[in-house]
Amino acid sequence: MGQEPVTEERLERALAYAAWVVARHGAVYVPLFDRLERELTAYRSQHSSIEERVKRLLSPQTRDGAVKAIR
Repeated sequence: MGQEPVTEERLERALAYAAWVVARHGAVYVPLFDRLERELTAYRSQHSSIEERVKRLLSPQTRDGAVKAIR
């Protein structure tokens, strides 16, 4: 049985569920909430930096939306 890929949406849903668990069952579950919050922040940071690097790399290769060097 394969694992589904980690996505921002899945992390957000898990964090919302963890928040509900903390509200319903108490502070014993705060470490789980904290971990998911860190994972979501790291995911966003990693994927944002990839997008920025790709944009920086491709920006000199385009002119007015037209591709110069890439065909």
